[in-house]
Amino acid sequence: MPHPPALAVLMIFRKRRADANFSIEASFKETLKYLHANRQIDVREFVSTHLSIGVLPRLRALWALRREHAEVYHITGDIHFLVLGLPGNKTILTIHDLGFLERGSHPLSRWLLKKLWLDWPVQRARMVTAVSDATRLAILQCTGCSPSKVVTIPTLVSDTYTRKLKVFNRERPQILHIGLAPNKNFHRHVLALAGLRCTLQIIGPLNEAQHAHLRQHQIDYRADANLPLDAMQRAYEACDVLLFASTLEGFGMPIIEAQTVGRVVVTSDISSMPEIAGGAACLVDPYQVASIRAGLERVIHEADYRESLITAGYHNVRRFTGEQVAQAYAQAYEKIAAGVDFAS
Repeated sequence: MPHPPALAVLMIFRKRRADANFSIEASFKETLKYLHANRQIDVREFVSTHLSIGVLPRLRALWALRREHAEVYHITGDIHFLVLGLPGNKTILTIHDLGFLERGSHPLSRWLLKKLWLDWPVQRARMVTAVSDATRLAILQCTGCSPSKVVTIPTLVSDTYTRKLKVFNRERPQILHIGLAPNKNFHRHVLALAGLRCTLQIIGPLNEAQHAHLRQHQIDYRADANLPLDAMQRAYEACDVLLFASTLEGFGMPIIEAQTVGRVVVTSDISSMPEIAGGAACLVDPYQVASIRAGLERVIHEADYRESLITAGYHNVRRFTGEQVAQAYAQAYEKIAAGVDFAS
């Protein structure tokens, strides 16, 4: 007996700028590996034809997308406005965080940004997925939409990352800092490390002001940028502590990457980070340098505490496997295609 035809899904990615990070694409490329193993679903990738900069390129991107046909459309993030050019009852929108609401200095531009990137896309889409419960709650609070419309499907941890045992260097630990966007809290991290005997490994392109800040506080550091996945694995392996006291994260991928490798994590007690850390990280106040410093000193000097967090981290990351995430998306696609209420 012949099998029914596979469900046609179009997974839509932004056209990347040279200075953009690759986290959205990397996450969904991993998810695709597992979705392709599902013979009931045929997922095709589509990269937006134009950069999301200015009015005309965005209008052209909307027009180009109208020529694509599928049973389910999935916008993977960042280009939320493209929902407006798709059949809403067949569209899923993934939102990673609401940091974009802080862009723009003029009240009118911020109002329009909220409408085009949040309110109207959420209203039109059949379903919205958030990468964490914290992001889901923020979406509900900002839009007032029905809670049944927004569901949490987390980001998966890449199977590139594997456990690697390492003797903790208590005398001179290597601290890993990832990212230099304003929310990554680089300035306070440096202040918290001042006078601490350690080496700081930075992932991200430092500017001269950041170099000067490091020199001023006599931090022993080195920096790399644009590392491929295998090099990131090695960076996690080389470190003793991941310092990730960010001020805002939709998810916080470095937390579970470090936990997978087997490194202790110091992260923030706000936003999505406690949720993602799952009780397996030292939580600190990211706005208080003294709190960040105290968290670092505790994981460095209290071996039993540090080892308990590392062990708990191995258990925590089981929540973010590719099989689980891909299955959640597959079920969402099938419900959309069937016209079933996804809250049922």
